[in-house]
Amino acid sequence: MATFDQFYAFIRADVPGCPSPRMKQALLLTAIDFCDLSEVWRFNIPAQDMTSGQSIYLLTAETDARVSRPQRVLLNKTECNGVSEQYLDARFTDWEKLPDTKEPRVFISRKPGEIEFVQTPNFTHTLGLEITTVQVPAITALTLPDLLYTDYLTAITDGVLARLKRASRKDSWFDSRAALTHQGEYL
Repeated sequence: MATFDQFYAFIRADVPGCPSPRMKQALLLTAIDFCDLSEVWRFNIPAQDMTSGQSIYLLTAETDARVSRPQRVLLNKTECNGVSEQYLDARFTDWEKLPDTKEPRVFISRKPGEIEFVQTPNFTHTLGLEITTVQVPAITALTLPDLLYTDYLTAITDGVLARLKRASRKDSWFDSRAALTHQGEYL
């Protein structure tokens, strides 16, 4: 994992006088946005049992991370489909009362840290459930994933500088034109 100080070395010269806590906040928010939009930080949850009668499964994250959303869900190597409640409402009446099934294939994600299969399994699949999630840094993170430093340093730096340079006119480093330039490079 990369430390915040590793990133500061590429940011500090462009925002002289910027306090470290403010720089950390901009870096953390940029890293969260970047990981969420790009889906570059993924985590393969170890295969787990799908248990008969259980429709909700918790999604775990690595240290200093939180789950943004499921990226891929497999049951016995077959892809399951993530849909919204609005999608189900438009296509099924009483979808929450669908009968149990041996191999549920459709899930919803009401909360970022869990998935819920629309039909409850009535069969146990030993180590049959494989889930890959999109992760983002936790708001309490003390480190960031190495790949943000090794592979995306320029994008992260531009995102942080765009945030800091447009923050407040009273800051000595405020520069709306530079902020737009960095924002363009970040996106």
